[in-house]
Parts: sequence; structure tokens; C-alpha cells
Amino acid sequence: MSIQEPNYTMMPNDLFDHWLKFLNGEQLRVLVSIIRKEFGWEQAHGGITVAHLAKHTGLLEQSVTRALDSLSKRHVPGIDSLLELVRFEEVQE
Repeated sequence: MSIQEPNYTMMPNDLFDHWLKFLNGEQLRVLVSIIRKEFGWEQAHGGITVAHLAKHTGLLEQSVTRALDSLSKRHVPGIDSLLELVRFEEVQE
């Protein structure tokens, strides 16, 4: 798949200028997916689930939950407000 213009999602500069070097791959994939859902589709407002993030990132739900937990422990104001958009639901077996 090629990257086409002019479809863009605005990303906070702090993510690239500061936080990028501190995030591992799982954390970055989850955070970018949340930002895409919130700022790109403009419809999140609490409508993001762990299952959605797992599907969007290609990670297991356990990995998404681990990434969310580690991101929340950083207590970064911008990240904390984005994490509040995620709804945790019990995994269906």
C-alpha cells in the first residue's frame, strides 16, 4: 500500500520531539492508533476498545493492555487524556 496525499492525521509535535525516544514499539503503536482514532476520524470520545486497538495495531489484546498500562504510568498530561478514551471490556473467549 502506498502513502497517498492529502489524507493526514495531525500528530502532537511532543510525540516526535520528546516522547518517541522513550516509547517501545508496542507503546508507540497503541498511542499512534489512539491518536489516529481521536484526531483522524474525529469520533472516538471514549469509543476505543482494547479489541479495536488490537485489531488496528496487529498486537494481542494482552500486549495492548500492557502498553496502555505502561503508558499510563508515565503520567504525561497529553497521553493521560488520550488514554481516558479507551474502554476496557472483558475479553470474550
